[in-house]
Amino acid sequence: MENKEFKFNILFASIIITANLATAVLGGRTINITFLSQSRSILCGLIPFCFSFMLIDIYTNQYGFENSKKLIKIILLNKVFFALILFFIVMIPPTKMSADEIYYQTLAHGIIRALCAGTVATLVAFYINCHIFSRLLFRFNGKYLWLRCVVATASGEFIYSIISNTIFFFHKFNASQIIQLTFNNFGFKFMFEVVTLPLTYLLVYLLAKYEVSQVIKYKNFKPKHLDSNINISTT
Repeated sequence: MENKEFKFNILFASIIITANLATAVLGGRTINITFLSQSRSILCGLIPFCFSFMLIDIYTNQYGFENSKKLIKIILLNKVFFALILFFIVMIPPTKMSADEIYYQTLAHGIIRALCAGTVATLVAFYINCHIFSRLLFRFNGKYLWLRCVVATASGEFIYSIISNTIFFFHKFNASQIIQLTFNNFGFKFMFEVVTLPLTYLLVYLLAKYEVSQVIKYKNFKPKHLDSNINISTT
C-alpha cells in the first residue's frame, strides 16, 4: 500500500510550494482591510499563505505525517534555491538599457529577506502544524476534521507569524508595531481558516473519493496505552 503511486500527490505539493513562494514575493506589501467597521493592516502575502496552510492540513490528512515532513523539506529547499537565484542574478551588472534597476534591486532584496524569514518560520511552524494535526487524527481516529484543522492551523500560524514578522521587520518596525501586525495577521489567518472549512471538507471528500486510500503509520508517536505502530485509515 505504501508503494502505490498517488494521483494528486504531486499536484497538491506543487500548489503548496507555489503558494509559499508567492507569499515571499508579496510578503512585504501591507494592505488595509475593513472588518466589523474597523480597518486593519495585514500583509498581502497572507492570502496565498493561508491557502498553503489549509492545503497542507488536507495533504497531511490524506498522505500522512511522514509525507508531510518530506514536503516541508522540499518547500525549504525551494525557498533557499529561489533566494540564491535572486541573490546571484541581481549581483550581475545591468546594461544601460535597464532603467528600472533600482526597482528590481529593491524588490529582489525584499523578496530575499522574506524568503529567509519564511524559511526559518516554515521549518518550525509547518512541522508543528502537521505534527499536531496528525496527533489529533490519531487521537480522534480520523474524526472531527474541523477541530483538527482549527487547532493545528491556529498553533502553526501563530508561531509562523511571530517568527517571520520578527525576522522580516527587525530594524524596520519597533516592537509594538511588530506585535500589533502579528496579531492582526494572525486574526486574519484564523478567520480565513474558519471561513474556508467548507472548502476543506469538499477537498477532503474529493480526495477520499478519487485518490488512492492509504494507511498511516504513527511509528514516531508513542502513546502509553496504544501500540506505537498502530495504523489508522485516512478514509
